[in-house]
Amino acid sequence: MKIDVDINIDFLWGEAHFIKNDWGKITYIVGPNGTGKTIVAEKLREEFKKAELKTRYFSAERLTNLGSKRDDYGYLQRDHFRDGLNIGNFANYKSRADVLGQSIDALIELRNKMDLQIKIESILSNIFDKTFSFKETGGYLNITMTDSGKVYDLKKNESHGLKEIITLLTFLYDDEYDCIILDEPELNLHPQFQQYILQEIKSIAGNPFKEQGKKMFVILTHSPYMLSIQDSEELKNLIVFHRHEVPTFIKEYEGMDDYQKLRLDKLLLRMNVNHKTLFFADKPVFVEGYIDQQFFSILQYKREIPLGAEGISIIDVGGKDELDIMYNLCRLLKINAFCVIDMDGLFEGKLRQSVDKISNTATFMAEKG
Repeated sequence: MKIDVDINIDFLWGEAHFIKNDWGKITYIVGPNGTGKTIVAEKLREEFKKAELKTRYFSAERLTNLGSKRDDYGYLQRDHFRDGLNIGNFANYKSRADVLGQSIDALIELRNKMDLQIKIESILSNIFDKTFSFKETGGYLNITMTDSGKVYDLKKNESHGLKEIITLLTFLYDDEYDCIILDEPELNLHPQFQQYILQEIKSIAGNPFKEQGKKMFVILTHSPYMLSIQDSEELKNLIVFHRHEVPTFIKEYEGMDDYQKLRLDKLLLRMNVNHKTLFFADKPVFVEGYIDQQFFSILQYKREIPLGAEGISIIDVGGKDELDIMYNLCRLLKINAFCVIDMDGLFEGKLRQSVDKISNTATFMAEKG
């Protein structure tokens, strides 16, 4: 999809701009905390609205008004909806939720749209053996849940995970919006339900300008379970954020011949959760096998070096021939990656084709023999 986006965040990138004109049906945004992902997401909302997409952004605090806290005396704290949603104020709730990136108006959508009610209730019944119903008392709306014959209030007593699933699915299936921006959809969800939500997103994703009923998605995530990239074309829809640098993505596969691109496609198909951590690390370190990965992790633990806090992930790539394609993937995305290998990996593996092109590596090899 052709949508012109030009964003600058001066306190992070100086005078540099993030510019992207081609967007896929699902765009993934990854990177460490504090790199500007949420700020960019909010700016994307405005850019997409200018492109006449009916866009909804959901922040990482989207469940704020669906929680219920009590102090030591049993009183609710900072709960503006203790009695439920004022039925006469639905329009204002929806408008405010849109501005703040919250999802409390999912309850309003479910109450007003019977088709959504039926679909969400069917999912809850099949997966969790639960049902819900609407309770309207004194001009206020609440949702009650039923589980094994026990009835309780969704807002006060249901788990955050189920609230997350209900609200996310409501907006996925609602035809009011054709562009959804999700900040950390994995929050509160078990990995299997993260994968379930991603599966539902993929079934709905498409080009809303050309395909009726399809939606465009932007997913900001810290979870490898929320990444599904099948080939090098889909990889162009991955945006990687860096500290104090403009986010990067792949426009063209410069410097890669057809054979290398074929190897990249095969790699993407078989990437597991361990491999995908490279997209979330400041400094991924690739090693040849599982024993290497365990050895270096234990070594740094004994040295009392907190790898995670340093943004370092030691990743077992499964053999010396995988090092080269992993390295080239990081080079394309401008991820500062490292390899720790045996000498046979350099002389016998495919990595030599890449390191030969790096001047300081060639100089080092010449000096050390």
